[in-house]
Amino acid sequence: MNIVLDANAAIEIVLGQDFEYLMRDAMTMADKIIAPSLFHAEVGNTLWKNCRAGLVALEDAQNLYKKATQLVDKFIDTKSLTPAALRRACRLKHSVYDMYYLAAADRYDAHVMSLDKRLVKLAEEEGLHFMEFTTIPWDYPNVPL
Repeated sequence: MNIVLDANAAIEIVLGQDFEYLMRDAMTMADKIIAPSLFHAEVGNTLWKNCRAGLVALEDAQNLYKKATQLVDKFIDTKSLTPAALRRACRLKHSVYDMYYLAAADRYDAHVMSLDKRLVKLAEEEGLHFMEFTTIPWDYPNVPL
């Protein structure tokens, strides 16, 4: 099984937020973690927003960026994904940015890992594999108390 890692899921993991443990466990089952090269810009932009808001220092943001990119085994050049992403974006009336993740999932028969409920819903509607993280099971063993 392959996983396409969305930038918001990577941020959730490296910031140690609610679904980190569930996502890390799911990733251990993957043969390969994939992301479109757009991932770099999206992660960088999210970390910049955290810096601007005073939530993380610049040095920490740079370390978090490195950790986020290390979660991915293979980056797919967006140029090769653009025709499929653009077709899907026009048809579904959704941003091309998000459709890069679905195009990668389609190409590599991968599961989309995202916290973006709308993107997960579109993946489902498109007949793609997806991983949904909405609640943490009360008996989940790896969540620290």
